[in-house]
Amino acid sequence: MTAVETVRGMLAETLGDRTGGRNAGPAALEAVGRLCGHDLLGSLVEALILQVEADRPDTARRAALSYDHALGFSKLMLLTGEPDYMLRAHIWSAGPAIRTHNDPEHIHNHRFAFASAVLRGALRMRIYVPDPQGEPVAAYREEIGPGDTAWQITDAGTARLRMAADLRLEAGSRYCLDADTRHQVALTPGLSTVTCFLETAALRQTTDVYAIPHDHLPVSIPKQPLSPERYLLRLRELAELIS
Repeated sequence: MTAVETVRGMLAETLGDRTGGRNAGPAALEAVGRLCGHDLLGSLVEALILQVEADRPDTARRAALSYDHALGFSKLMLLTGEPDYMLRAHIWSAGPAIRTHNDPEHIHNHRFAFASAVLRGALRMRIYVPDPQGEPVAAYREEIGPGDTAWQITDAGTARLRMAADLRLEAGSRYCLDADTRHQVALTPGLSTVTCFLETAALRQTTDVYAIPHDHLPVSIPKQPLSPERYLLRLRELAELIS
């Protein structure tokens, strides 16, 4: 059995029929623990590199589902089991584009519950909850546009949020969040960070995004899918970073 088949089987066994329910996050966390705790992830990445080098037919699709994200990191598709799950790796390479403690990404939630493991580096995770006495923020809704070529942003008024937790997650940390949890991630300057990210079945079409007042977001943010050649370079970078 190949590494790809082994990981697919493990994900199917661990997630079962829980990917779209209220236990989706804990199920994904269990799967991420098995994936990262037995070096299955390293074997999977090496197998994917060989597949890309051999120009397998599914390479172009994985590359098309991978992109350099607007928030400053590379989002690599490793395996897709749509609609039940997508397994990705996120890479924040040390450099001027990285989002740091002084320049964090916007507060947001997701369309799905997910689990993640920090494989290298560290990240700062802040959790926010609605609170009438909280800080005022501008609210937006984000959804994938026609043809999956861009994120569409619409104004949703204002909201008030209070920070409920401020955590530092170092290599070896694992966590899960449900789809509604509002959070914000920032990185340590000069430190490359890699996470394994397992998203479960989508529960809705839109994501809530929050920004400081008067920090107007663009109405459309284009996706930048990777070419197969660039996808291979990113996979090799991932293999080196987690070895």
